[in-house]
This record gives sequence, structure tokens and C-alpha cells, in this order.
Amino acid sequence: MARIDLGAIVDVVMPNAAPESFPLIGLAAAWLYGLAHHGHAAAHCIEGCLTVHHALVEYGIASRVEAVAVKVERAWGEKGPEDFWGLEPRYNVDGTFNGHTVLVVPPAGRFIDPTIQQFPDVPGSARAAFPLISPLPGGDGLGDAPFSVYRNAPDHYLTYLALPESHRQAWHSAKIEAMTDDFRAAGADLAANVFAAMQQEPLREKTAASPYPGAASVALWLGGCRVCR
Repeated sequence: MARIDLGAIVDVVMPNAAPESFPLIGLAAAWLYGLAHHGHAAAHCIEGCLTVHHALVEYGIASRVEAVAVKVERAWGEKGPEDFWGLEPRYNVDGTFNGHTVLVVPPAGRFIDPTIQQFPDVPGSARAAFPLISPLPGGDGLGDAPFSVYRNAPDHYLTYLALPESHRQAWHSAKIEAMTDDFRAAGADLAANVFAAMQQEPLREKTAASPYPGAASVALWLGGCRVCR
């Protein structure tokens, strides 16, 4: 997996993000940067989704974790896999999760895939190392039909398929539930660190103009009159 450039998060990605995606991309990218910085691979989809979920709680933004099916195809050249990954999400006997999760964020009209980099068919480029944030295809959810997201990083398609209701919460387990306080604390810490970045130029004015009242009000409280200029 290619490493995320921390400077690129603040200097390039967040300033160019659409208002609805700001600060979503900052949270997801900062979490993934921390994961890679400590030498871990990207195969931590539940951990990433839950940490960003609790960080969004700090901003007053609702979200939910859902198991999904996904496949990766290159836009050119060799044909990609025929089958989706994660159609039957379940836990293995060793406690690992055999499936994939994303974070659905209805107020933003977006979903976040913090760990799409874990799949071998995703190009190993710096651009492809960033988490995916894409519009929701079906109102406040993932819809009922497969849908593809094109990424020029370099060219490849990610095709997602919402699972039946009975499968979407298959990521729950007694171990995950026991770690709720840990995820909540990690989310609060992530939110605080990203807020600190959001108080710096060139992000300060964009933070104050956030379409999410909770994020804007906390930004004003942290930054005082500076963010009003």
C-alpha cells in the first residue's frame, strides 16, 4: 500500500474538497495516515469506519457502518475479477472479519471507504492511497443496484453492491461491542487533531463556512473571531 503524504492532506486534498465532503476526507485520510505511520496494513475496515463514525459524532454529523460487497477493475488492460468480494460477510474462527465495510453519511450525501487500498487490484499509487469518498447513489443509502465509482489514480473502477438488510450489520461482534469506549475515545482524539488542522490556513475560512452546523460552531468556539474574518 502506498503511503499517504500528511502534507497533501492539509495543503491539497482538504482545500479542494467539496463542502459536503469537508471535513470527511480530512478525518478518513488522517486516520489512515496514522495507521500506516505505525506500520499497519489497510485491512482494518471496521476499525476505520467506527473511528471516523465517532469522530463525526463530535462534529454533529450522523453516520452508520454497513457491510458491502465490492470489486475492483482496471479501466484499461486486463479484465478485473468477475465476482464481488464480501457477498457473505462473516467472522472467521480466528476472529478476523471476512467481508468489507464502508461508512454511510446521509447528511453529506456521501459514503466513505477508508480502507479500499487493502484490495490488491487497487493501483499502488499515491493518489489511490487516499480513502474513497463518493456520493450516495440512493438518497440516504447505497441503493439496491450495483454502482461504479471511477478513480483516476490511475484509471480504475470500484463497483459497490449494497447487501440485504440481514447482512449489513454482520460486522457486529461481542469483541467489537466491548471496544466501543476505545473507538469513541479514538474518534474524539481524531476529531480534535483534524480540527486543529482546520484552524490553520488555508482551511480556516472553509471550516467556518461548513454546511454542518456542529462543525462550524465548534470551529468558531476554537478559533474565536479569527475564523470570522
